[in-house]
Amino acid sequence: MKPARLLFALPLIFSLLATSGCEQNIVSDTDIGWSEYAKGNYAAAVKWFRAAAEDGDADAQRVLGVMYANGEGVAKNDSEALQWFLRAAEQGNAEAQWRMGIIYDIGRGVTKDDAEALRWFRKAADQNIALAQWRIGVIYNIGSATSRDDTEAVKWFTKAAEQGLADAQHSLALMYENGAGVPESDAQAINWYRLAAAQGVANAQSRLGDFYSQGRHVPRDLKEAAVWYQRAAENGLGSAQLIMGELFSRGIGVSQDHDAAMLWFRAAAEQGFMRAQTQLADYYYQGEIVPKDINEAIFWYRKAALQGSAQAQNNLGIMYRTGEGLPKNSAEAVKWFNRAVNQNYAAAQLNLGIMYATGDGVPESDSQALLWLRKAAAQNLADAQFQLGTMYAQGKGVEKDIKQALAWYQKAIAQDHANAQFALASLYSSGNGVAQDPIQAFNWYRKAAAQGFADAQFSLGLAYANGEGVAENITSAYVWWSMAKTQSNDQARVNLDIIKANMTQAQLTNAQSLAAACYTSTYETC
Repeated sequence: MKPARLLFALPLIFSLLATSGCEQNIVSDTDIGWSEYAKGNYAAAVKWFRAAAEDGDADAQRVLGVMYANGEGVAKNDSEALQWFLRAAEQGNAEAQWRMGIIYDIGRGVTKDDAEALRWFRKAADQNIALAQWRIGVIYNIGSATSRDDTEAVKWFTKAAEQGLADAQHSLALMYENGAGVPESDAQAINWYRLAAAQGVANAQSRLGDFYSQGRHVPRDLKEAAVWYQRAAENGLGSAQLIMGELFSRGIGVSQDHDAAMLWFRAAAEQGFMRAQTQLADYYYQGEIVPKDINEAIFWYRKAALQGSAQAQNNLGIMYRTGEGLPKNSAEAVKWFNRAVNQNYAAAQLNLGIMYATGDGVPESDSQALLWLRKAAAQNLADAQFQLGTMYAQGKGVEKDIKQALAWYQKAIAQDHANAQFALASLYSSGNGVAQDPIQAFNWYRKAAAQGFADAQFSLGLAYANGEGVAENITSAYVWWSMAKTQSNDQARVNLDIIKANMTQAQLTNAQSLAAACYTSTYETC
């Protein structure tokens, strides 16, 4: 039954008393529907909107469609929503026409039909509905219901953008930036990005950050870039959250703040951004910015690895190989290394080569080891170049060739690789494949020792003790053996006990003081 219409009682009574022949101020069913809706009485609102809709009120028909679409006051029913939108749209209700376009555009309750969507969008756009104009622009831009036509897309984006529709302003900015349908113009792009950004469009805010970061058509200003990236990040844009994490971690455009970096990396990671997940895992694994938490590191490495992060895949492989935080499992390690090498990740190629060289998780194979080490070395990975040099020096899997060994060691040394420096020093010390040269040996031992390489520190102490390549100096021998001892070099500990017996108390006190200074300066004053 159609509900009775309510009258404004007091004004009517006074009106009737005051005059005769006055029109009664009748409140419409739609007005009452809106009143009930505003109070949250959705079921009651539906009754009044339905009464008006059945009387042919197009706006009530539209509202009733919305309530069926959203399940407000009635069970959600896309079919019923469609019927009411259609009745309103056929009466020329512009918003209902736009909604009909959306229904066919996404295929909600009907078979998706791009052409029908475009037909309804055009009807709404002709009545200046900005959202419909924008959607027509999108259709022409992607060529879904018609052949792609960027010029036509720009026309419709412009109509909507000039009405202040933020999404259309962003779309138009993209067209100007890429020169699609209009001459390329960074100035126009920035103008429309600014308008969209001012309305909170995160992608537009992020693009402004890009322009300032690159100094593109605006003076390069990393602080201004950070402002726009942060606004986009605060609006939930994951890519901007990742950028803010990187900016705070490196102090670019903002003061360095690792706590803030962690917060932004986590926000991006929780949105599924692989790089953020890997960075977050690194923080937890390294334990320098936050307390070390292997379980948290594994959690984020695994998420990133499953998305295809080669770095995360390699790190999971290492953890399975070493048993750090995970049950030691060489076969599982090889599985993850293989996933990473499929992406040509150099560190994984090195690790897989080592697995083949040692027969760990795979059948031992020098040829396979060489294959993967060569791939990693070709990418200029110093560890792989060193390993390859060692295989040539030992004749493992290849004919022994000191010249080749030296060539690979030198490549690694060019990257300041301590192991390679020590290996080269050992060759000069022994005269293995090269002319014996104690001075060259001393120089390379010293370079490796200064990087904290314990075996080089021990050998350097030996050179000082024996006067090989350098003037004999018992104090310097004591200092370098002390450094090696701090890294658990047992032979250095033995030699220190021996050398002490040959030192005066004054020499020992001086040597201990120099050793302490060497250690605290991280070998800079040795």
